[in-house]
Amino acid sequence: VNAVVRRTVQIVASAEEHRDMEISLDLEEDLPYASIDAEQLRQVLINLVRNATQAMNGQGTIVISTSMRPSSRAFGREDDTYLEINVRDNGPGIGPKELPNLFVPFFTTKEQGTGLGLAISQRIIQTAGGRVEVHSQAGQGTTFTVVLPVAKEKMLPPSAAANGTGDKHAPVSRSASTP
Repeated sequence: VNAVVRRTVQIVASAEEHRDMEISLDLEEDLPYASIDAEQLRQVLINLVRNATQAMNGQGTIVISTSMRPSSRAFGREDDTYLEINVRDNGPGIGPKELPNLFVPFFTTKEQGTGLGLAISQRIIQTAGGRVEVHSQAGQGTTFTVVLPVAKEKMLPPSAAANGTGDKHAPVSRSASTP
């Protein structure tokens, strides 16, 4: 997961819309793999960073952090392990009237935009067995938390398995785990 976060920050930091933004990382080291395709996770993170940038009119601070989540705080199942990625901004926050509609397709508070970014992001994370949480207070900023299950075993990306570049003894799956 940390590798995906770092690469995502490299991608978004090079975009013109992020030139006046400060993006900092607080990554817990030695995280296990997550059960999600790296490119899909990157798509979700890019969307969350882009939304934060737009909410702050291109000026402000975004902190992306990763950590393990105690199972008791995840989905109430003690037998599974989860990790989380937080994308926190110091923007204006989201009003209580908008919060319930954030993940509704075509709902947007922006002049430009389709209102599909968060709905698609939520769907990607739910398909991977996780969820997206949001905490916000007007004037205090917003934190989106992506909660993902830890992969039961490390899996190779389909491309590595197909061309034989991976460890022949490693488990292979159609969906890659993300470090």
